Amino acid sequence: IAQLTALHEEISKTLAPVKGRSVMLVHSSLTYFLHRYGIPVAGYVEPMPGRKPSPQALKGLIDTARNEGVRAVFSETQLPRQGVAAIAEALDLPLYELDPLGGVDGRSSYETLMRYNANVIRRALE
Repeated sequence: IAQLTALHEEISKTLAPVKGRSVMLVHSSLTYFLHRYGIPVAGYVEPMPGRKPSPQALKGLIDTARNEGVRAVFSETQLPRQGVAAIAEALDLPLYELDPLGGVDGRSSYETLMRYNANVIRRALE
């Protein structure tokens, strides 16, 4: 419990400067994480895994992102980047990559994975 509390406090401090800045995600896997730290999600490119967005859906997401002042667009290590890359390009924003699963060098534990995602989010929103 003490380790998780310390991790939460660390992530809270990491993300505090970017709290309230909207993002667009490829998938909903990190929604609760972002909500916990005050990062609004304007939308999801693939609300259901494996369902590619139609051109009309992509246009709607781009319009939503512009209306909500999205500051960063995120793909995930394990998912295709095609649709989310199109949104990032249309918004003239770089595409950042989050990792909801970990299990690789530098992200092999829960703590290192959460720190990795927090740091990517912070860099993207600064």
